[in-house]
Amino acid sequence: MINMKENKILFSTDVFFKEVEDIEPIPAVRDIPEWYKKLSAHGVGKLNIKGCQPVQDALTSGYLLRLPQDMEIAYNFFNKDIGKKVISVNFAMENSHFYHNLLQANPQAHDIAQVGGENSFLAQKNSSHGKASIPKIINPFKILTPPGYSCLFLPPLLREYDHFHIIPGVVDTDTYHQTVNFPFTFNKDKYPSYKKIFKRGTPYVQVIPFKRNNWKMEIEYKEDFRNANFNWGTKIIHRYKQLFWNKKKYS
Repeated sequence: MINMKENKILFSTDVFFKEVEDIEPIPAVRDIPEWYKKLSAHGVGKLNIKGCQPVQDALTSGYLLRLPQDMEIAYNFFNKDIGKKVISVNFAMENSHFYHNLLQANPQAHDIAQVGGENSFLAQKNSSHGKASIPKIINPFKILTPPGYSCLFLPPLLREYDHFHIIPGVVDTDTYHQTVNFPFTFNKDKYPSYKKIFKRGTPYVQVIPFKRNNWKMEIEYKEDFRNANFNWGTKIIHRYKQLFWNKKKYS
């Protein structure tokens, strides 16, 4: 087992990638989405979502993995050369002599049989005019955490670049010391047809480390459940932030 200090997460890869710009993982706080930044300041008489600390925590928690190479997606896109609509995923390495085995020279995918067949929930998200598959992105970084810590992998929360979403998962990154690759589905409800190049460096995974614990659920019913907290009632704005919130830091 690799000796890891508590509260440290390690992203490890081949020295080859030291020369590749814009692909190192970054704290999520370094990629605040434009729609959020453009909002006016939260204040008395002009309340908005910037005053919601839980939303800010969602945007800034953990770290972001970024695409290690350009990726082109054609989803439900009419290909004039063959006269029909297609689904395709292509990578920059596909037609290049420049190669590393941790990059994709050819698209990789899981057969839909692995997610329950053509009528399954995940297959339906990727189906359009032909047999569906579940493409995946090869991640060149191993992700290592201290003993007792795992990582939750999610699509980047509340970001604009949402044409596709990785399938979320939890990995025990304290014991699993291999790269984690990411199958994904298309956001076809929002983008029913598109052809787009996602540039190297585009964030595509949010990584949130957490300490594993066993939990037991209880349910309670209280007659005075709705009684207000006095301090809460005397604040105009930033109630949650000033009275209950705990600062989180990812660097």
